[in-house]
Amino acid sequence: MSRIIAISGISGAGKTTLTRALATRHHASHLSWDDFDGISVHPDDYLDWFQGGRDYSEWNYAELAGMLRGLKMSEATIHPITGERVQPTALVFFDAPLGRLHGQTAGMIDLAVHIGLPKDIALCRRLIRDYDAAEELSLEDLMDELRFYAGDGHALFDDRALVEAADIVIDGTLPFARQLETIDRHLGRLGYLDCAGRA
Repeated sequence: MSRIIAISGISGAGKTTLTRALATRHHASHLSWDDFDGISVHPDDYLDWFQGGRDYSEWNYAELAGMLRGLKMSEATIHPITGERVQPTALVFFDAPLGRLHGQTAGMIDLAVHIGLPKDIALCRRLIRDYDAAEELSLEDLMDELRFYAGDGHALFDDRALVEAADIVIDGTLPFARQLETIDRHLGRLGYLDCAGRA
């Protein structure tokens, strides 16, 4: 049976980078929540959803939940978006923005890791990431993002519920190598790694 390791964090915390690095480090499979957006149901307006009580059942990611369930039961599964065959490695790393708060996928998570990061650093990282990846974004686009954040948008960076639901909270300001080492220490203590540090 595979063990599912979920990595949560607010936008800009580095979930995707950390998830992929852990998968590479441990020769493991990984899944990304964002890959399933196009075939899933989610709130149209995240801020309205957040301010309206945060009903996590509004995020219907049935295909993702099915893949996690299959991998956990050591079944190879076909990714519905990429078409790739995903193998049930000993550890499966899951880029999971909602962590254990999402009921549909929470039951498959063996270890929930949350990346803690101050809101201002997360905002900076997110803007740098988004604007580095974009080809045609103006200064006005950047200002719109900052106006949104300075208004009601900063509420979306509240991760207290994610912290409370996590098994481990790591410091997202640590050097990246230290973050990996911190998670590996926890995996080792749980018996998820062998004496050589392999999954």
